[in-house]
Order: sequence, then structure tokens, then C-alpha cells
Amino acid sequence: MAIPPPLDLIPLGEAIDRYLDNARNRVALQQLSPRTLTAWAADLGDLAELVGEDRITDEIDGHDIDDAVTRFATLPDRRHTKTVQTGRSLGSMLRFTRTMAAFFKFAQTRSWIRANPLRYATQLPIARAGVKPQPHRTALSGAQAQALLAHGAGKAASADKRRHPSTFARDRLILHLLTVLGPRVAELAAANLEDFKPHQDLDDNTVWWWVIQGKGRKTREVPLSALLRGLIDDYLAVRPDPADEDAGPALLRTGHGNRISARDIERVCNAATANVQAAEPNLARRITPHALRHTAATILVAAGWDLTTVRELLGHSTLATTDIYIDTDKQALAKAISHHPLTM
Repeated sequence: MAIPPPLDLIPLGEAIDRYLDNARNRVALQQLSPRTLTAWAADLGDLAELVGEDRITDEIDGHDIDDAVTRFATLPDRRHTKTVQTGRSLGSMLRFTRTMAAFFKFAQTRSWIRANPLRYATQLPIARAGVKPQPHRTALSGAQAQALLAHGAGKAASADKRRHPSTFARDRLILHLLTVLGPRVAELAAANLEDFKPHQDLDDNTVWWWVIQGKGRKTREVPLSALLRGLIDDYLAVRPDPADEDAGPALLRTGHGNRISARDIERVCNAATANVQAAEPNLARRITPHALRHTAATILVAAGWDLTTVRELLGHSTLATTDIYIDTDKQALAKAISHHPLTM
């Protein structure tokens, strides 16, 4: 009979650091998304603050977890910095619990704890059947989406001498890809030009497809409308030369020629909010890449597409995940956007 290794009584802060070091190695091996690592680091940082980073990991029990979850629920939501929030959403609490579960499972394999304290917790959040965790509308309305695509990229370089000549074409392409196809921001940042491939349909017409490298190293293919293909060509005509080897194959580059990052794309969304505010204030709303992913899903369903098709487009593993992305105001969206976005 194998003898278990001796217990390693290390502080929670040190255990978290070791766990995140392991996660960074998984990111380097492309076994884990960088954004997942960022979310884990934030959640475990909250755990260390709530429980105490000097607390011996093995001494944490179910009562500590209950207290941490209860206090976590009252913390301000990091996504909202300009408005007063009463606490974390159900979705955030569920993610916090999943992060703790993964951490303590890893801690057991390293003999930092004898038993998983989550097994003895009684205050863990539960995803109620039929209840979506989003407390407010995430997707843009049809009118808001149209205003975003019309004004979000701002003015062309000819009208704004301060902008790099490629910025308008690039930002317009980014906003259209996010709103029409709904890729994850990391997928768009990682897109290479060679990922866009032509195929002949049954009528011998050329249709371009984007081969997306998704989460879990899963690949999916989504079609491009003529409009999207035209926007790509417009951008490629003014795209900056690559600044380094990594930027060479990249579809999207910064004005300095570097591969665009997820943070750069988030800045494009922030600027788009301001641009719509200046052009049509009544339709302006703060947007994020993830909100545009919700918008793409909601518009597709409103236009009559079934959830299975939307699931394939977004790269979800289950229909239950896709259903969370669908806002309920489908009739208003259907009236505002009468045509399927991929035929625009």
C-alpha cells in the first residue's frame, strides 16, 4: 500500500503563488487561456484577502469558505468603476466558487491540505434552473448595434489627421467582427491572416471562412459575409508593416506594427463608446468585447436561427451556455435588424 506524502503546511499566499505558477506554465503550453489565468489570479487574490494570506492552507475549513463566499458577494464589481454597485453578480460568485474548487483540488494533489474545505461549506452559490446570472441587459439593442457599426470607429484618417491611416479601417473591422460573429476577444487577438480561407460552395461561388482557434484548443469555422470580407480587404490595404516576428502573421496590428492584444481591443471598444456618444447620444452605451459577443448571439436568435447554430458559431460546448448569452428582448431586436447579420 502506497504511503501518502507528508503534509506540507504552507501559508495560503504561498500556495496560491505556486498554483498560479503552474497555471502560467499551462498558458505557455497553450493548455489554458491567458484570460482564465487572469480571472483565477483575481479570484484567488480575493480569497487570500478574505481568509488571510498567512493562514495555513490546511487549517482552512468549511466555516472559512462560507464566510469568504458571503463577504465576496458584497464586494464591488470590478467591471463597474463609475457607478455604485451593491455587490457581485450570481455569475461572479459561481466563478469564484469554481476557482476555489480547482485550487483546493490542486492543493490536495500537492499535499498542502488533507481534505477539501469546500466539501464542508454550506453557503456555496447555486445556479438556479431557468435563471440567468446577468442582472441587466448585456446585449445591445438593434438600434444601439446599428449606431455602433456606423459611428464606433470614429472618423477616417482624412478627417482626423491625428490618427494613424490604418486605425479607422482596423477599428471598423474589429467592431464588425465582434458584433456580427461574436468571437472571444482572445480569439480575435490571436487571429492570423492565414486563418481566413476561401472555399467553393455547391454553386461554385467562393465563400470565405474564418478558422477560429478557440478555448481548449478547439477549432471551429465560421463564414464571412461579403461585407466582412470587404472590410478585411480595406484594412489590409493600409495595415502597418510588422514590427517583429510575432506580428508577421497577425491579422490585426497596432499603429506601430505589433500584434494587437486583447487589451488593445478593449480600448477600441472604449473609444467606440465615446464615438457613439458624440454622434448619437441617445443610443450610446458602454460596451465591452464580451457584450458584443452577447449581442451577436441575441441578434442571431432574434433573426430566427436555432440555438444549435448559434452554439456552433460561438464555440460553446453546451446549449445551456449559449442560452445564457441570449437576452429576452428578441422581438425588439428582430424589428430593428430584420436581416441575418451574416447576409449584410
